[in-house]
Amino acid sequence: MRMSIDRFMTLKGKACGAIESAIEDVYAEAGIYVVYSIRSGQMSNWNNDTGNLRSSIGWAVSRKGRIVRKSRFGVVLNGSEGAAKGSALVEKLASEYARYDYALFIVAGEEYAVYVEAVDNKVVLAGGQLYIEKNIRRRLQERITQALRNI
Repeated sequence: MRMSIDRFMTLKGKACGAIESAIEDVYAEAGIYVVYSIRSGQMSNWNNDTGNLRSSIGWAVSRKGRIVRKSRFGVVLNGSEGAAKGSALVEKLASEYARYDYALFIVAGEEYAVYVEAVDNKVVLAGGQLYIEKNIRRRLQERITQALRNI
C-alpha cells in the first residue's frame, strides 16, 4: 500500500495533536484528583488553622514554559495570601522548566509546607507525589494508545 506524502503528513499531524492532547488531559486529570484529595484531607492530615496552606495548594500543566492548564487557587477561610503564593509559584516553576515539553506541578505555595511535613510529621504533598509516581505512566500509555487508535 502506498501513501501519498500529503496523506502521511496529515496523519502525522493528527497523531501529534492527539498525543499532545492526551498528555495534557492525563496531567490535568492527575492534578485535579491530587489537589482535590489533598485539600479535602483524603491525602493530607494537617489542621486548617488560617486557610493559607490549603489555599496555596494547586496544580498546573506547562508546555515549554507556558502554562496550558491550571487549577483555581480557591481561598479557604481567610487564606487569600496562600492562594496568591500558590498561583505565583506555578508561574515561576513553568518558566524554570521551559526546556521540558510538558511538566505537571502540584504545589503548596506556603513556604512552611515543608516544615509541616518534615517537623510536624504531617502529610501535605507527599501523598500526591506517591499517587502520581504510581499512576501517571500507566495513564499516559493508556490514553496515548487510545488516542492513536482513534486516528
